[in-house]
Amino acid sequence: MGCPFDPATLVGRMMFDTLAEEVGAALRRAREARDLSLRDAASASSGAFKPSTLASYERAERKVTIERFFQLAFLYDISPVRLIANVLRRVEGRSPVRIDVRKVKSMAGVEAGIVDGFIRNVFILRDQDVADTVSLREGDLEVLATATGRRVQEFRDAIEPALAADHVSGG
Repeated sequence: MGCPFDPATLVGRMMFDTLAEEVGAALRRAREARDLSLRDAASASSGAFKPSTLASYERAERKVTIERFFQLAFLYDISPVRLIANVLRRVEGRSPVRIDVRKVKSMAGVEAGIVDGFIRNVFILRDQDVADTVSLREGDLEVLATATGRRVQEFRDAIEPALAADHVSGG
């Protein structure tokens, strides 16, 4: 029996097909978040990319090399690491942890202070106004859990009262 990520197996082929689709979708979301049409993006790349090439990447008709992926991430002004983390989260079926900022205030314990301080810094680093909710990455949860001396799942359970209504627990 092969490794589940072996491209020769059915599971491996399905995973890699999904991966290509999610990479394309992530590239499309990044481009659209910058209000760039395919032509605008091609033009901004100084001819490094054609609109038809960008479209074929986004539709997963063509696989993008890691070098081109990084070039596009920089073109779209997004960290390649953040972009690939979003792809992996979707491929693995994990939803981001969405925190209801108002509910953090009603939490008890050390978690409340740590989460409150962390999300304030997130808004500052993202250069955005404080919103009603904020999405945190799995890596953020690991850092916060470590700061409280808890395991990630224990920490997730402790902040359950502050999770946004649209968040699916256990992701």
